[in-house]
Amino acid sequence: MPMPYDVDTPYVRYTIHEHAILEASYKEDVLFITKEMAREIVAKRLALQKGQSYRLLMHAENRIHMSPAARNYFTGPEGNKGIAAVAILYDNWTQNMVTRFILLIKKPDFPMETFRDSRKAKNWLLKQDLRGIAPIIRINPAITKYGLSEKDIEIMRCMAQGLNSKEIGEELDCSPRTVEFLKNELYGKLSAVNGCALIQRANDLDLIGKNAY
Repeated sequence: MPMPYDVDTPYVRYTIHEHAILEASYKEDVLFITKEMAREIVAKRLALQKGQSYRLLMHAENRIHMSPAARNYFTGPEGNKGIAAVAILYDNWTQNMVTRFILLIKKPDFPMETFRDSRKAKNWLLKQDLRGIAPIIRINPAITKYGLSEKDIEIMRCMAQGLNSKEIGEELDCSPRTVEFLKNELYGKLSAVNGCALIQRANDLDLIGKNAY
């Protein structure tokens, strides 16, 4: 397919350029991002990248608010998969200062810079090396085999840490009732009679370590 070309996802609109540059902008109707939305955004991006590392050109001109859990996810190792460098476009100095403050607190493992000019941002990205970037982690085949969602994996990880349904709900931005419902579904999917058996089964399948999502 000739470049550049556009790809539409539920929350983000992408343009794929030559030289492994992925341009991204939030859709106009996206005003607030939860952790669940953040996970979906990253999953869609990784599917689009097809195992290749990209330099990300992120438009931040729109005022997007997000939950602390979503921000932590985006700046953590899960949210950073497949990214070699990030150039953030802003349209006011306040936005730039806030972004830089966040970067000071959560320094990424790859080059990241803010710009007001798109051309300068792209030129900077082209100078950032794609070599040495760790390959995108492949999804554990057991996830497909047992029909598990990313939220299923997160719930089992939280259970393994000893969190109760209320605490898991706070972590995953959902209600305790939803957590209980998903737990019961997990018991069926993995043929577990209780929480301990579920965690043991998940460990046996390496579903709550680094090799899941």
